Amino acid sequence: MGLRALRMDRGWSQDELAQISDLSVRTIQRIESGRPAGLETLKALATAFGMDTAELRVYLDKAEAPRTMTSLNDLLARYPVIADFIHLASWHLAGLFILTAVLALAGEAIAISATVFTVGMMIWLAVFFLQWAIILFRDRARRGQGPHAQSE
Repeated sequence: MGLRALRMDRGWSQDELAQISDLSVRTIQRIESGRPAGLETLKALATAFGMDTAELRVYLDKAEAPRTMTSLNDLLARYPVIADFIHLASWHLAGLFILTAVLALAGEAIAISATVFTVGMMIWLAVFFLQWAIILFRDRARRGQGPHAQSE
């Protein structure tokens, strides 16, 4: 049972509850739509209903709608740039893993491996960001937002 149900049990309109609790009608509407209430608001509402804040909080917590989580596929469909980024990053991470494995299996000295790894990481990062920039510019150009877009 939420705030709306408590209010309806008393036969009160939102305006009446707002007057009794000394809150705005908009505050009542926000709480009834599922937004969280502050401590002072809870105290005012609890006083209006003749209960303590803990008891009122139980009513409000029961009424909260379960939050839905957007699936990864929905997000990737909505934002294709993210899909491009994940695809590109996964290939680069796989390449970095293979490079590290080859260096480890080759039995190089620790100092040489660290130097090669550091230089390799810098090159990998430069290539990664260059490719990511190319993807972004390509995407903008497809939408006609790039620096060379023709104005109509």
